[in-house]
Amino acid sequence: MWRITQNTNVSVSLQPLNTSTTKLDSYVHQCADNEVMTKNLQVSILPVWTRWIAVVCFSVLSLASSVAQNYLRNFQVEEGLSNNTVFCSAQDQQGFLWLGTTDGLNRFDGYSFKVFRHDPNDTLSLGDNFIRSLYIDNNNILYVGTRIGVYQYDAWRETFKLLLSCDEVHDIKKDNEGNLWIIAGQTLIKFPKLSKQYRTYPPEDFFAATSICIDTRENLWISTSTGLLQQYHPNTDKFTAHDVFSDKPNATIKWIEKIYATPHHTILVGTSTHGVKEFNVTDFSSRDLLVNNAEGTAIFARNFVQRSDNEIWMATETGIFIYDKLTKAFSNYRKQYNNPYSISDNAVYTLCQDKEGGVWAGTYFGGVNYFPKQGVTFDRFFSDNTAASLSGNVVREICEDKFGNLWIGTEDAGLTKFNRQTNQFTHYKPSGASTDISYHNIHGLLAKDNTLWIGTFEHGLHIMDIATGRVIKHFPDEQNSATLRSNFIVTILGTKRGETYIGTRRGVYRHNPANNSFDLIHGIPTTHLIHALLEDSNGVVWIGTLGNGLFSYEPTRKKVGHFVKQSNNNSICHNSITTLFEDSNRRLWIGSEGGGLCMLNPANNSFENYPAIEELPGKTVYKILEDDKKNLWITTSKGLVRFSMDTHKQIVYTTANGLLSDQFNYNSGYKDASGKMYFGSAKGLISFNPNDFIPDTFSPPLFITSFQVNTEELKVNTEDSPLHQSILFTKQISLAHNQASFSIDFAALNFSAPRMVKYKYKMEGVDADWTSLKENRKVYFTNLSAGHYTFKVKASNSSGVWSNQETQLGITILPPFWLSTTAYIIYFFLAVLVTYLIFQSYHALMTERNKRKIELIEHEKEKEIYQSKFDFFVNVAHEIRTPLTLIKAPLEKIVEKAGDSHVFGNNLKIMESNTDRLIELTEQLLDFKRIENYSIRLTCVTTDINKLLSERHLSFKTLAEQKKIDLSLLLPDATVHADVDIDSMHKILNNLYYNALVYGKRQAIVELQVDKTHFMIIFRNDGHVIPTAMREKIFEPFVRLKETQANPGNGIGLALSKALVLLHQGKLYLDKEHDNFNTFVVQLPFTQAADTVSESAYSTNNNNPA
Repeated sequence: MWRITQNTNVSVSLQPLNTSTTKLDSYVHQCADNEVMTKNLQVSILPVWTRWIAVVCFSVLSLASSVAQNYLRNFQVEEGLSNNTVFCSAQDQQGFLWLGTTDGLNRFDGYSFKVFRHDPNDTLSLGDNFIRSLYIDNNNILYVGTRIGVYQYDAWRETFKLLLSCDEVHDIKKDNEGNLWIIAGQTLIKFPKLSKQYRTYPPEDFFAATSICIDTRENLWISTSTGLLQQYHPNTDKFTAHDVFSDKPNATIKWIEKIYATPHHTILVGTSTHGVKEFNVTDFSSRDLLVNNAEGTAIFARNFVQRSDNEIWMATETGIFIYDKLTKAFSNYRKQYNNPYSISDNAVYTLCQDKEGGVWAGTYFGGVNYFPKQGVTFDRFFSDNTAASLSGNVVREICEDKFGNLWIGTEDAGLTKFNRQTNQFTHYKPSGASTDISYHNIHGLLAKDNTLWIGTFEHGLHIMDIATGRVIKHFPDEQNSATLRSNFIVTILGTKRGETYIGTRRGVYRHNPANNSFDLIHGIPTTHLIHALLEDSNGVVWIGTLGNGLFSYEPTRKKVGHFVKQSNNNSICHNSITTLFEDSNRRLWIGSEGGGLCMLNPANNSFENYPAIEELPGKTVYKILEDDKKNLWITTSKGLVRFSMDTHKQIVYTTANGLLSDQFNYNSGYKDASGKMYFGSAKGLISFNPNDFIPDTFSPPLFITSFQVNTEELKVNTEDSPLHQSILFTKQISLAHNQASFSIDFAALNFSAPRMVKYKYKMEGVDADWTSLKENRKVYFTNLSAGHYTFKVKASNSSGVWSNQETQLGITILPPFWLSTTAYIIYFFLAVLVTYLIFQSYHALMTERNKRKIELIEHEKEKEIYQSKFDFFVNVAHEIRTPLTLIKAPLEKIVEKAGDSHVFGNNLKIMESNTDRLIELTEQLLDFKRIENYSIRLTCVTTDINKLLSERHLSFKTLAEQKKIDLSLLLPDATVHADVDIDSMHKILNNLYYNALVYGKRQAIVELQVDKTHFMIIFRNDGHVIPTAMREKIFEPFVRLKETQANPGNGIGLALSKALVLLHQGKLYLDKEHDNFNTFVVQLPFTQAADTVSESAYSTNNNNPA
């Protein structure tokens, strides 16, 4: 690495620069006094100077590729960013990071992005997705500049309001009076705090504005496209111009892209073709701070941030420049295409420093890069396939020679020597020559005096002369039988007594320098693969095997001990031993494959398991070292662990802290005299000094960031959403009974190492204790019962220090309506009502039962009375039938002899008529008795129904005339023939004719109708309309209406008629009242089965008269 210096005679010299590896993680362009060089450098020497810069750039870039850039993380669309083009950035007072892209506004919590975009169906969304500028004022109000105007964000409702419609907004600031200053296009706009009447300063009348800043004295400054800084005077509403290009009057392009006020009464001026200038607001002087990049081309500076008093970051089109004000040196972070840990894009548009001191760099194509302010710094070495880097990635062995060189053995690319004085790497790879190593897979290293002992996988042991770098001896030696019996050299140990032990696939050997041979250590079977060797403070050699436990060997006594895994808890943790370590308290630690870590208690040769409060993140331990503060550093398959032997607390470091990989490699670790540690992994080598670590004291604010119900995230103030404001500010939420399954996301806003933050939560009402979370930030609750709950969550920082602050959310799950308080009140009254109704019903039931009992008794009594009455009438009818018959015969003769005598003729006819009526009644009673006894049979003959009706009609004509009733008969044109019993039909018709005339008033109509299978004889009369309730009852024997009791009748005619109709398989019923007429309908089929009687006819008549 080189420093570029300049003397007053404009000569350029190159001097070596001693720089630690942490300064080699990017191209570093350092200038003793860039201002002087820029002013005095003559055009005539520019080509030479440019060539020198190119040479320096190439040298430094090559050297820099050996280690990673200053640790950074990159976020692009794959991580949830809405677009990789990031124009602007800002952090709000809560701690959320806001990023404006060409496709939406992003809010970042360290884990996930919440994207705000234009929604045509939502008038409260952003009007444009192209976000050009952001500004957050002292009241934590976010202003968003788009292509169509300025939007103001309502954080409580997560909505946007159009504040000003204008051209594309390039910059927004607010002065101490509360006025908002906006650059729309190239027009400056003043938007007053208390008025919607804004003032514009158009380019044609004032200047073409490009950027705004407010200095430490609250002065407003505006940059222009012509190289001017305009100072605003609020009292006069005028500007004073200051030319920062006064030293370059011939410059044709003076575009100022950005101005930034520093705390030291200066303004940094970023230009498009003249780099960075510094303007002094006290004496209005300006100077060039950074003009050209390493290639000699002009720098386009876009943004600035002052990270500390003496460190300024500059965003340019050629990466990020960091200016050290004390040394006046620049470091340049650029994209390195063979370095996955470099910045993602050289075109950097925005810089933002967060509350933790980290810097966010938004780029045009590479998303956003984050440079955390780390209390934990790891130097990372990895291969980029150049000579200025490690020769491989899978680092296995690390040791130091007496010259201070670090030797690094890899399993994939041979051996590398790292000169820590010159920061140079030297590679040693197999070539087939006897003076080179024979294989690329290195498994054991030992620097002994002037030689380096190199163990390989199945290619034996090599002895290299360190000074020449040439291999001077190979083992096994086929010429010597007393040599190694295995080509797989797994590990090499040098003891304090100067002895060398070789662990192989087939046992342990001790080097015999007298004859340069190797002696097998007896007692250690040659069937065992030796994986780890260690000499303790007592000179005992400890031997770890892969699968056969742990051995101890005392060289002076040649005594061997053996420890294996047993069923009790006091045995060794596992039989596959990966690493061994003795701490400063002379305790032996044993790392295993899959069994974790344990410690030997020498007093009773028992073992204690790893005593940390928490378990190791991985069950396989690869290497153990101890720092100066009695902390063990343990590499695992899931990170690097710092374990305090005093407090038994551990901290786990992962790639989130800057490691190359969470997966480390077997037996790969080394601590040098300064306390610096080196550990190898599957992706390279890391180094650090634990004494340089700074504990994280930042307490990250903790927010609930999302609330999902039935897997759907709740939106603010939407239909059916219980969320009425942003979940960030919600303290209480009420959920319906069908929303009782939900999940909650939360995040502690720690950007430096979010994966190191731990969480604990408790749902009061469900959980009795706190539940710890290591990685997940989402908790689920399913089908919670109705009630009140309080969700509590708290977080630690990246150092594991827990915050005393808890974030709480009250949750009320409402019962369904049928389980609500209102419902229970209704249930109570319903229960009272039901009870009352039950009692009432019971009372009514008892009353009804008693009533029915009485009715039954009365019915039985009526039945007995009816039967007695019926029997009486039948007996009387039977008794008077014979006398009536005897009277009828002589009466007929007398009537015949009387002829038409006016004296006796009419009276005799009346006597004859009444006699016939009495005989007919007695026959009806007797017929009813026969029907009741099932002794009547029909004799059906095919009959002319028209003629039958006409005859009956004629016989009742006289009675109709006597009663002055208009009796009419309506017959169809066609003759109707049907099978009927003529005698029964006479009785049916006689009864119905008689009823029509007796109960009619002025009119009676008889009509014959037919359909396909039946004929109907319909009797209508205008007598008292029979009530609906009595329409069935009147067909029962001896039933008569109270209203017609005065009319003659015995109550037997309709009952007999219906019984006879039923015998004909027909119907007799009272139809619905129409025009105040009673309508009786006889419906009979055309055909009958001769001599048949329905056995149910009578019973039907009695039980259901219809």
